[in-house]
Amino acid sequence: MTRLGPYTGVHVHWRNISTGAAGVAYLDNRYGTSVETGSGTVVASVTIPDGPGYRILASTPGAGVWTVP
Repeated sequence: MTRLGPYTGVHVHWRNISTGAAGVAYLDNRYGTSVETGSGTVVASVTIPDGPGYRILASTPGAGVWTVP
């Protein structure tokens, strides 16, 4: 078994293009995270933090668009 270390989460950068609201959420593999984006069209991208304690084995960029009621 390979242990990834204490930090294996990602940053999700989001923007509600209907309202202009934006933010960054840190998603950890151990805990759930709730993000209030508001209603409208939301775009988001995912990045992997860089720093001590991170062991990146592979990285595939991710992005998406959602309509939030």
